[in-house]
Amino acid sequence: NPLDAQSRASQMSFPALSLHGCRSSSRGEDIFVLGAPFGLTGSVSKGIVSGFRRLGGIDLIQVDAAINSGNSGGPIVDDQGRVLAIASQTIRKDIGEGIGFGICVEEVRTRFSELMP
Repeated sequence: NPLDAQSRASQMSFPALSLHGCRSSSRGEDIFVLGAPFGLTGSVSKGIVSGFRRLGGIDLIQVDAAINSGNSGGPIVDDQGRVLAIASQTIRKDIGEGIGFGICVEEVRTRFSELMP
């Protein structure tokens, strides 16, 4: 019953991740991408910060961790569990591998504040 599931979920407590941002991270730093790639819930990919980019007017963090359908939209966190970015895209596999991007938390905050003043 969906109402029973909703009632149980509302009684559960979930830890919140703190928003940290890309500006305090550095190249070579360990990162983790959390999500459910291809429906595989609770998955974690490990990698490093490869660089920082500004593409299409958006600040991005470049990582070498796997970002696939299902974990895009999930958090990219540092080794302290602080959210640096939101996983967004990867370079097509036929072009290159190990090049993924996340939208920096600072960028997300700016965009949301513009939408919800």
